[in-house]
Amino acid sequence: EYLSQLRMILEQSGNKKEQEYSIEINKIIDKIERRDEDFYDEIIKEYSKNFLTSKGLLKKKFYSKAVIDREPEIASVTEIYAEKLLEYQEKYAALDIYNSSLNVLIIAQIFLKYFSHVKEEYGFLDFNDIISKTLNLLESSQEKDWILYKLNNDFEHLLLDEAQDTNPMHWEIIHHLFSEYFASGNESLFKKTLFIVGDEKQSIYSFQGADYSIFAANKQKLKDKFAVIGEEFEQVSLQKSYRSQRNILAAIDNIFNAEISKKAITHQISAIKHVAFRSGNGGVVKLLPIIEDAGIEMDIEPWDFATEIIEKPFAKQTLIDDLIVRIRDIINSRKILDATGEQVSYQDIIFLFRQRNDLFDEFIK
Repeated sequence: EYLSQLRMILEQSGNKKEQEYSIEINKIIDKIERRDEDFYDEIIKEYSKNFLTSKGLLKKKFYSKAVIDREPEIASVTEIYAEKLLEYQEKYAALDIYNSSLNVLIIAQIFLKYFSHVKEEYGFLDFNDIISKTLNLLESSQEKDWILYKLNNDFEHLLLDEAQDTNPMHWEIIHHLFSEYFASGNESLFKKTLFIVGDEKQSIYSFQGADYSIFAANKQKLKDKFAVIGEEFEQVSLQKSYRSQRNILAAIDNIFNAEISKKAITHQISAIKHVAFRSGNGGVVKLLPIIEDAGIEMDIEPWDFATEIIEKPFAKQTLIDDLIVRIRDIINSRKILDATGEQVSYQDIIFLFRQRNDLFDEFIK
């Protein structure tokens, strides 16, 4: 009903573009009535073209002033429908992502089944197999008690490095390796030592099951087990940094001591603090302002062709231009660096990128 009313209004508007739009609406009505196989795809496509911008945002104006003056209610009704379209489009996009993800998982399932068959046929093990089969030997096999007994007499020291990236299966293996020792307590023939090195703030292997909260939980679990047999579990905090400068470390500490940042990276209650080993070599942190895309500016009535398009630089290009100016200013300053005692040159400047994306490629150009 709404579309039929809208079609009639636009047919009578006298505006050529709006009359052409009424033809498009008639196509939509026809598709609704026929319910073709591609009905939803086509409806979304037609609606989006007429109610949303190329960026998927609601258009600021839907009709010419003449139509709005003659039918003031039609603009507000259209806006309601356009908002519903936007909401539906988001759900439709989510459904599309779900279907695509499901297809990927089906393919992955087929591949993994074939991969497992090949490994079994040729007697191969991948890294995950080594971990899972080892854990199975230590906790589920008939020989587990004998294996643990033998292992208990075969090693005195265990070193775990990069502990923040240790996943739950790894931790279970470590607990099993010390289970006989914790069971025998002071009756053991020799002392065992466990040396763990890790920083939960540097955990980056979540895709392999690592979790900084697991690191903290297992640390406490081991501490309790050593306490039961009367042995000390000492925690040593290494705060001294040999790589960076005082001002840079202070900026990092300020950022990550904020409550919302701190909760995201550590269970540590005390303040995060780094101490610089090096001194007297400067170090400064500058925060660049956020740059937003200016995009393309067009001030035209709906359905009219643009006669003038004002292009503005996009955010990435603006950032690159700004960095180029900063590099030139640094070189032109001819500053003598404290660290080298020599004049600054291009080889003293380095840029670190989070990933090699289009920003990286454009910056290199």
